Amino acid sequence: MTKLGTRFASVMVAASLVVAAFDAYGQPAPTPEPEPAPITPDDPPPLRWAGTTFSWSHALTPATIGIGRDPLSGADEWYVMRFALNPGVFLLHHPRHQLRVSTSLAISTLFMNSDVATNSPTSELLEVPIRLTYTALPLVFGKGAPPGGIAALRDPTLAGRGDHRTWLQVGTGLIIPSETDRARGTDLALDVAASLRQQVKILGSEAKGLGWLLLSASFAFRHDFIELPAWDRSTVASNSFREAFTLTLPIYGDLQIRSELQLGQTLLPPPQSPNCVVVTTGCVEPTPAKAPSTTRHDTGFAVELSYLFVPEFAMTIGYGTAAPALGLTGQRVNPFVNGSGTLRASLELSIDRLYQRVAGD
Repeated sequence: MTKLGTRFASVMVAASLVVAAFDAYGQPAPTPEPEPAPITPDDPPPLRWAGTTFSWSHALTPATIGIGRDPLSGADEWYVMRFALNPGVFLLHHPRHQLRVSTSLAISTLFMNSDVATNSPTSELLEVPIRLTYTALPLVFGKGAPPGGIAALRDPTLAGRGDHRTWLQVGTGLIIPSETDRARGTDLALDVAASLRQQVKILGSEAKGLGWLLLSASFAFRHDFIELPAWDRSTVASNSFREAFTLTLPIYGDLQIRSELQLGQTLLPPPQSPNCVVVTTGCVEPTPAKAPSTTRHDTGFAVELSYLFVPEFAMTIGYGTAAPALGLTGQRVNPFVNGSGTLRASLELSIDRLYQRVAGD
């Protein structure tokens, strides 16, 4: 019985193997699931000259369109249109280290200005900055998609993945003054700047809106090289500082809001004393002025709403102010709402993205 049971078990095992083989015959072999593509925190820009844009912008005071208009004087009414080409090229692009040179060529046309009785259009080439900026990305956490919208269209250093990222930027620039600045005595200007930018995950890149938040704080110093007669230098300022704090938030899809608060300090030279003072008894040497340099403070605020219709084209509308911190009455000026407010609108085109679409890349 033992041998018979053993043979019977062997026969059953062989039969089960034959049936399994028969059932599998003619059936397609199971395809293993592909492994997910590796996600890197830093994706290089599609082109070395990514971030090159062209914009057509408009700025006017609310009084120009009848908002808060003074019917008697008609003051503070002006309208400016501007065309700007903003090219940039990466000299170095590493996932964590980038070096980029950029500039801006802008033509501004003033159509009207009631403050100076200008009614005929006048155009001017604005100052031309040539900047060299180094960007470091020391901290990256997570694998979320990079920010989109107009923020990425303007700034290619935002490319790359990560839920939480920290950027450090330092740069310097040579500024060729405009014709108006030359008339005021400025021959050339230099500036140095540093900024810290932080991306914070809110709902994540999979959400339709409120996926992330960009915070930035920057500091800049500018020195103007000025040539003016000695008798006219008391009103000329050659050194200035500026701090800016910005916030960018996606509302829904490619609809974004961006706000910026600016603080500026301008160092004014001490009052100049004449070589001599003419009196009835003759000319005597005056006592040199000992007053230290004073500082002029100014503030600025801007908020804009932007929408990216297609990857190559966006529109923005916004409101901004720029005024001295102290008004004519000696009272502190509200940086958010004051008499220097302007309404702004612009259309922006990404040249590098348009090139990629046409070339089929």
